[in-house]
Amino acid sequence: TKTSAKNIDAHFCGQRKQKATSKPPRRQTMAVFISFFATVAFVLVTYETHVQAANKKPLVKAAWNAVCDVAAELYDVSEATKEATASKRRVVDKMQQQLLRTRILIQTLISDQDVKRFTTVAKYLEAKLAAALKNLLDSDATTAEDTLTKTAFANGHIREFLVIASGATQSGSAGCISNHASDGGSELKGLSQLVAQHGPCKALENEKPTGYDRTQAVTATGFKQFTSGGSAVSGSEKGCRLLTTGDSEGYIEGTLTTPDVPMAGGLLTASSTGDKFTALDNIDASTENHKNKIIKRVWESLKKKANKSGRIYRRRHQHTKE
Repeated sequence: TKTSAKNIDAHFCGQRKQKATSKPPRRQTMAVFISFFATVAFVLVTYETHVQAANKKPLVKAAWNAVCDVAAELYDVSEATKEATASKRRVVDKMQQQLLRTRILIQTLISDQDVKRFTTVAKYLEAKLAAALKNLLDSDATTAEDTLTKTAFANGHIREFLVIASGATQSGSAGCISNHASDGGSELKGLSQLVAQHGPCKALENEKPTGYDRTQAVTATGFKQFTSGGSAVSGSEKGCRLLTTGDSEGYIEGTLTTPDVPMAGGLLTASSTGDKFTALDNIDASTENHKNKIIKRVWESLKKKANKSGRIYRRRHQHTKE
């Protein structure tokens, strides 16, 4: 019996020892799970922080004002070109009408002397009409068409950009257009609000701009306000993903292979750190590239127009604020 008791005690002691040695692996398993969940939580927090720490900053007042100023310049040039072309057409129409009336009059005359006299007048009008037609159809007409096409194309890009950038949001406190100089506040929604705050934006609605100061917008070498690629956005986050190309921050998830994206016809450039001005203050000497090609081609068209019939365009830069 003593032996049996010892065996029983030994059996229970062995079970207790086995249980004692089995506890540490369970603790280790729990530690592994805790470590795993902590790692997952860290990754999620880090990812969320990365996404939320985006350069979601709106355009400041000076930036979108400058964009509208260029639109106003292009609108004015386009309207002046249309008027110049229309004026030439009016001269042709006038000469045609006078020549037609003279020829009809000749058919009603009886006196040979009167016939000779008005025949001479008719020949004079024919010469004037030929000159007017040549003036209408010469290379200036091609230049005018080129100017109208390129200014309309550029302003179309500018308008589309500002329509998207000024889109309204449900929250009402976020956006891509700020009417403040630096902090991103005073959000503006829709072209109508831009027009109300800055008259040159009327050009985007195909209306005559008001309050446009050419001396502050255009020089002999380019667009004065677009200097050195400086920052065009505020110092505060306002939920605008349109103007940045940072990894997981911009309008496309991931890193863009072209980190600098031209916007507003090439007036602005979206980058990984937010939107910035495209350097256009010396566009006259700049080489055409993927960022500036739309506005560069407009500039070259304006220069061509100035060389052919451009005394009007050169005088435009001497005008004071309307």
